[in-house]
Amino acid sequence: MLDGANAADISNLIGAGNPNAAATPYIRSEIAGNPAIFPTATEMQGLEMLRDFDPKTRRTLSRMWTEIKVR
Repeated sequence: MLDGANAADISNLIGAGNPNAAATPYIRSEIAGNPAIFPTATEMQGLEMLRDFDPKTRRTLSRMWTEIKVR
């Protein structure tokens, strides 16, 4: 997967992106040009990165989810 051509083969096969910049020239244009797979810098500004919760919050959310599931 470190070789760009190999990484591109996987992207072309499954239609998903990959973080290997060396693969970019080998990825089919319909995949490379799809903003849902490879968003532009402008589109990236509107995205939100998920952050991990502290242990106390995770425990609380887990208990709340368990309560929902058992009802």
